[in-house]
Formats: sequence, C-alpha cells, structure tokens
Amino acid sequence: MAPSARTPYGFVTPRPLARVVVALLALDLLLAWAVLLGVRTFVERVWFGLAGYFIREGTLAQHAGQIETARLAQGLVWIAAAAAFLAWMHRAYRNLPALGASRLGYSPRWAVGAFLVPVLNLVHPYHVVRELWRESHVDPADVGTSLSASLIRWWWVLFVASVLADPVVGRLAEAAVGRLEAGGRLELLVIGEMTEIAAGVLAIIIVTRTTRLQEESVARQLGAPHDGRS
Repeated sequence: MAPSARTPYGFVTPRPLARVVVALLALDLLLAWAVLLGVRTFVERVWFGLAGYFIREGTLAQHAGQIETARLAQGLVWIAAAAAFLAWMHRAYRNLPALGASRLGYSPRWAVGAFLVPVLNLVHPYHVVRELWRESHVDPADVGTSLSASLIRWWWVLFVASVLADPVVGRLAEAAVGRLEAGGRLELLVIGEMTEIAAGVLAIIIVTRTTRLQEESVARQLGAPHDGRS
C-alpha cells in the first residue's frame, strides 16, 4: 500500500515487517524439514548397524552432529522470527484505532507482553491474535468468526505443542554439547518439528492475511481500490 497524505492518522502499513516475518518463518520451516530428513537418515543408519550392515566408525556421531548444527541454526532463526513477529504484532495493533476499533482488550504493549508473561502466555496470545484479526476488518461482523477462530485456535495449539515437545532453549543447549539421544527424546523431536511446520504455515497465513485486511480497510475508508500490492 503506497503512502498517502490521506492515510488515517496513526496508520502505518505493517507489510515490511510482515515480509520479514514470512521470510524468517519460511527459513525456519526449511530447517525443520531438513532436521526431519536428517533424523530419518540417522534412524536408518542405526537400524542398518543393528541389522549387521557395515557402518563406518564415527558415521553416526558425525551425522548426529550435523543434525544438532541444523537444530542450532533453526533455534537462532526461531528467535529472530519470534522477535520479528512481536514487532509486527505491535505495529499492527497500533493501527487498530485508526481502523475504527475503540474497545480493545489490549494495548499494543500488552498485546506483545501477552506472549512474554509466564503462565498468561499459555492463553492470552490466542485472544490477542483473534482480536487483531477481528478488528482489522472494515466491519468486524463480517469476519467469518467460526473460520477465523478455528484457524487461530489451531495455530496456537500447534505452536504450544511444538514448544513443549522441543523447546528452543533445550535445542540450543543440546546443540552446544553435541548430544542427540535416541528413544523418547528423538520421538519428541520429530513431533516438535512436525507441529512447528504446521504452526509456521498457519502463522504465515495469519500474518499475511491480517496485513492485507488492514490495508483493505484503509483503502475502503479512503474510497480507493486495493490490489494487495505494496
């Protein structure tokens, strides 16, 4: 959306931040997929060894180290994506009054804080994102409540599940010492990566769609057509 002197006071398109968020999330998804492929290869080699096939000495340790390196990179990208997402959230929430929202449950600062306060961040982020989605529409009554609520609900459930299965802090710590344990820990890693991929895809949809909704809302206020391009 091109800048305009007529743009409602206080509105700044969150599209640049949205692009950063999407790029970092896409990179995180690629790394998660690489980790899953690495784990599959690792497990295959373990089974080959158990079946009596010759496995060169040090191969498993080397491969485990490569997986942990990928996990370390993924952890760092995840942190960068989280920071960019919160910056986007703050900018998008600050736009809501300019879009006509008057009775918000959160301020821009608390919209971000809801993700950072322990215990509260198990529930409140879902309500924050749902309110942002709803109020970004020209007419919140036309939001398609059931569909949007389901989308946001699944995103949050999958995100929490991915963090509980494979926390970023644990990922960074384990990568630092180069340890990859088989068994239940490895199964949790696979579950964590799969849920992280699913949550990342939904997050990309939410960020891009909310950004476009805000720009469409401003365009309608100004009586101008909007083609979804910056």
